[in-house]
Amino acid sequence: MKICYGVEMKALKEKLPGYTAQIIKKTAELANVIDRDDQLVIIESKTEAAQLAAFYQEKDILENQFTLFRLEQVEMTDLFFDYGFSSTSNHAYLYEETSLPFIIKNGDLKQIEMALLQIEEHLIAKETNDQIFYYINRHQKELIEKYAQAYNITISFPYDDENASRQTL
Repeated sequence: MKICYGVEMKALKEKLPGYTAQIIKKTAELANVIDRDDQLVIIESKTEAAQLAAFYQEKDILENQFTLFRLEQVEMTDLFFDYGFSSTSNHAYLYEETSLPFIIKNGDLKQIEMALLQIEEHLIAKETNDQIFYYINRHQKELIEKYAQAYNITISFPYDDENASRQTL
């Protein structure tokens, strides 16, 4: 998992081709664009994302800004596209505003399996890297904590509201 930032511009349908070319050129000057999805530009640097958003705002073309989780080695559930997207280069992203990852830190293997059976219907995605991250709807944190308590397992939310977008794993 990696934290990235999305800066979305309004559609430039009614603008002249030269204007669009200038916007694209200035975007490349202001930020190291690592990916994109339609009008959404994806950047690793929070500072560059802020600079690009300020430029888009100045030109009155800023649509929105997002903090994103970029997932590697991901298994998507049917819920995935309600909370994220697959970019034009086929990378998976989830919106930090609506999704929340957690890890299972400790517990009896059988109890972990049983808890995961309960949690499965709420999963947005599962990412397997150095450790396994499970992604859920951010508003279901309390429910997942109750499942963990019921099955006597220990879980951790490394990107909860207090730590969101600040901690690097």
